[in-house]
Amino acid sequence: MERVLTGAGLELTLDTRWGESPGYRPVKVTVRPIAPNLADRTLSVELLISRNWGNDYDLRVAKEITVPAGSKSVETILSVPYYLLWNSYRLNVVEDGQVIKGLSLTPTGINNASGQFGESLPSILVVGTEQPDTQHLSNVLPLDEYRNYNQVINNSSGAPMLPTAISRPAKELSENWIDYTTLDVVCLSLEQLTSLDEPQRRALLQWTYAGGNLWVYGTGEQWERLEQLDGLAGLPSMPPEEQPDKTDPDTSSTGERSLPVENESSTPGWRFPPKRFFNWNRRGSTSSTSHGQFRVSTQVDQQGVGTVRTEGKPTNADDNLPSQFRQFEKPHFVLRDYGLGQIVAMAADDPFPGTQDEWSWVFGAVGMERCLWYQRNGVSVNRENPEFWNFLIPGVGLAPVTEFCVLITFFVLAIGPVNYWLLKRWKRLHLLVVTIPVSATTVTMLLFGYAIVADGLATRVRVRSVTRIDQRLGESACWARLSYYSGLAPSRGLTFSDDIAVLPLEETPSNGYYSGRSLRREVIWGENQWLASGWLSSRTPAQYLTVRSRSTGRGLDLIESEDDSGKASVKNRLGTPIKQLAICSEQGQWYWAENVAVGATQPLDSIDQAAVRMRLNSANFDNQPVTPDGMRQRYGGLFGMSRRNRYYWYGGSGSSLTVPAQSSGRLEQSIGSIGTSSNGEISPYGPRRYVAVVQRSPEVVLGVASAREESSYHVIIGNW
Repeated sequence: MERVLTGAGLELTLDTRWGESPGYRPVKVTVRPIAPNLADRTLSVELLISRNWGNDYDLRVAKEITVPAGSKSVETILSVPYYLLWNSYRLNVVEDGQVIKGLSLTPTGINNASGQFGESLPSILVVGTEQPDTQHLSNVLPLDEYRNYNQVINNSSGAPMLPTAISRPAKELSENWIDYTTLDVVCLSLEQLTSLDEPQRRALLQWTYAGGNLWVYGTGEQWERLEQLDGLAGLPSMPPEEQPDKTDPDTSSTGERSLPVENESSTPGWRFPPKRFFNWNRRGSTSSTSHGQFRVSTQVDQQGVGTVRTEGKPTNADDNLPSQFRQFEKPHFVLRDYGLGQIVAMAADDPFPGTQDEWSWVFGAVGMERCLWYQRNGVSVNRENPEFWNFLIPGVGLAPVTEFCVLITFFVLAIGPVNYWLLKRWKRLHLLVVTIPVSATTVTMLLFGYAIVADGLATRVRVRSVTRIDQRLGESACWARLSYYSGLAPSRGLTFSDDIAVLPLEETPSNGYYSGRSLRREVIWGENQWLASGWLSSRTPAQYLTVRSRSTGRGLDLIESEDDSGKASVKNRLGTPIKQLAICSEQGQWYWAENVAVGATQPLDSIDQAAVRMRLNSANFDNQPVTPDGMRQRYGGLFGMSRRNRYYWYGGSGSSLTVPAQSSGRLEQSIGSIGTSSNGEISPYGPRRYVAVVQRSPEVVLGVASAREESSYHVIIGNW
């Protein structure tokens, strides 16, 4: 929705149009003087968002805008944390402490054609001025479930379009990567990527590096423009020994057509999609087509593994195959990992509308766990997150059950029979009305004092993080799960830099009409991202997922001896002490070290890869999140107590979706990759790569300067 307001000699345009998934929603604010502007003017723009209709608010986001003297217009983006449903919003524009009436909005409803927080469909941005034809793309996805809560728009032929797909011109793209966090996929042409301003392209690539999906089309039928795409992404040439294995793991028996796995014009680092994902979404289906004496049949089992079989011996098999199977013979896209994200390069000059088979293969090869927001992040803002309780700070904030049982036993005995017996003996039974409340107050204060002494007043944080560093690109991405407990909530709230996305991880999300009192959270944008109030409460566990993507000069230097002794040493430039380090040389030799200080150069011991896996697996196992002893978790609430009923918009209870779990998110998937190579992640086991378990990640920001970190686990995966 776009609103134009005028007042005090200014025209303000507010544009809230964007994708409808959680993350940071970019709200564009444009201010244009309509009267002579003879002096600088400073405006405070604040957006107040409410789940319900009224003057109260759940989230306040504010930012100052300076309109220089003589300027034609000023444009800024207000990055709004989008984790709760917008039923209404207000806009206040303040100058010199006074609200400018003409530039402000009273409670206003927001109309989102695509609905909000539909977790069953990916949110896709197609860069361009016109909405593309997504009918065949939408056929791959579960639109039937979405129809229950949203109106699905059809194209001119009556075919359903993907309701979560949006289009925006390239010139409107943001220059801050966190403004793309509501999106699952960004699709644009190679020409559009080339034409972007450098800050826009950098923001888009940083989002991809942090776990996003960038789909680029128009790379050439023979992939002749992949090197150009590599150059735009800053990807260096990859040595042959580091190139991914292009051998298709799907072996073929006699009578089956195999996907070719070699391409003379392919660029190092790119790989073809596995053929088993062709028609991946047609579960349990079988199709058959006859062409004279030649018969082609496709069978897809319940796991989505497809088999193409041919019967007969045609003179020219390729000529007799229908077009969809010729496409199966020659993939229409290739893909590569990019940090924690992925880039897909499509051959076609325009992939829309494409065919259902083509889009099916893309989604199958990329993986829906990457394409659905709640799976990629491992958290839901609509449904309960049952894993909340497995990452508390050990021993903090839990009821002292044993101490309480002992104390309450003595209290009952003392306040009851002992108190009665003594007062009766002293002939003062009338004092029962005094001794009982005084004793109860005293015991209550003792319990309160014990809790204060045991937990303290400081803010304590438990962190679990993974940092991906590519020293050749000079880029880093960090995912961290932060568990807070404050004896006394910090008066200044939390402060993060503007390159960190902060996502609430709540056991029961604060969404819907019937979600209790207003949250009254505030975010103030300045040099940093200041979560001013409402984000931490005293003596209440709180968790957040943070994602950071930025340039870095940190890394490791492997120094190998020039002789044949096989000795080597490492220099620690990670900015944090290393507890355990496994590093592989260019020749494939593995080395191990422990307790490497910051800036120190330390000798390495030779080790085999099996021992590396065993030691890193052990470190992972020892640091797995675990629900505290004595705490019983059941669906619907802690200790089996049911929560109040909640009403969710656009997606219902999500009963047909998998339960939100950190195990599907980029954080746990990346940590898991150091113990196994079967989860589809970039394997850290290869030449010029390393894995470090460190004391603290240099990319993690706690938000409170005085916070004390404990029971944390930090992993850095890198290459050089």
